[in-house]
Amino acid sequence: MAVESLDDWDGDLTATLLQLGRMHSETEGFTVQNFEIFAESLFHVWETRLECCLDVTNTSLSEVNHAWEILFIFMMMKLRDGYHSTKEATARCSGDMS
Repeated sequence: MAVESLDDWDGDLTATLLQLGRMHSETEGFTVQNFEIFAESLFHVWETRLECCLDVTNTSLSEVNHAWEILFIFMMMKLRDGYHSTKEATARCSGDMS
């Protein structure tokens, strides 16, 4: 889905990531910092396990790494946006705006 949605950043991928972020905001003990740990894990796996499988030159490897970095950052931004939207709505409803 992510690869198919690369030309449509505001389409299904965005909606799915926002929903996933909202779902995590309701999980007891889950904090937005967990998304950061997930992002670090994605980068680590990419750097240590997956990029070695590519059949590309050093120049195109740099381009491929940059493309994946952009995708990972985009995913984390949307997950956090969904997470925060639910937390903010919950705070408004409860009157707790701290």
